[in-house]
Amino acid sequence: RFSGSSVHSITVSRLSHFSPSYLLTTCVSSLAASFRSSPLEVEDSQRFAIQQQAKMAPKGRNAAAKRPSPKLPERSKGRSKKARQAEKGKLKKSSSSLDDKDSTDKIKINRAPVLTLWIAACLQRLGYNRDLALGVGKVFSQRCAIAKGRSLGVLKKPEAKATVPSTSKKRPAASGLSKDEDETVDIAGQKFRAISTDKGLLAADPSSKATSKTTINPAKVEAYLKSAFKNDLPRVEDAMKRAAQRKGKEALRGEAMSLYEEFRPSWAGWGVKGTLSLSELARACN
Repeated sequence: RFSGSSVHSITVSRLSHFSPSYLLTTCVSSLAASFRSSPLEVEDSQRFAIQQQAKMAPKGRNAAAKRPSPKLPERSKGRSKKARQAEKGKLKKSSSSLDDKDSTDKIKINRAPVLTLWIAACLQRLGYNRDLALGVGKVFSQRCAIAKGRSLGVLKKPEAKATVPSTSKKRPAASGLSKDEDETVDIAGQKFRAISTDKGLLAADPSSKATSKTTINPAKVEAYLKSAFKNDLPRVEDAMKRAAQRKGKEALRGEAMSLYEEFRPSWAGWGVKGTLSLSELARACN
């Protein structure tokens, strides 16, 4: 190919003293070394080169006399099959470690249970008991869900009722419902009624009458969260509590909703699960 050049003709004349098998094997070994290949890969490359050279050898009666059949190098005996598999396993493990870390950081879930759990974590940081915190968190998320549904047109807005002035005198509060027994929980600019029971303060059920003693069952809220988060509930709740601890109590009381908006699951549509990132949760409260 380069016979017209004196320099290349000299190079070709020198290379002609070497057999094609030697040249091919040397080139493959040099390339393998340049890519920092392992000894096992170099051996495989050499075996492949010799096999290809054998295929290109001239066929005929005098083929064997012209060129001796090359011997294939034996595979290193020091490396067992288990050792090679272990080496491949380490490479796979190192390459997938980032993907595993990313998958554990992100969770597919709806917004409502995330908001419920976050408000509960904030209220516990403020000193309220867990049962009351779970109930208030559930009522809080219901209010937000209703407001979002109405803004999207998914839920109908309530019809305005005509108010008729009443001539009857206001009745006193029913027995057992004095102001001393009921408390008001203030979080993120919203107020929630808490009723004193034998089990302590519990969140009032907003669907019942104002004079009713019906409360939110904390066990049902707990079951709701377990159904939504599944096995991720303990670590997500722990992450939320640790995040809430980084904020002062009064700052957390007023900024609970704005903090939630920084890490809440991405919006994917009404009723569609979004992605919750625990790293974004941690950054929101730093």
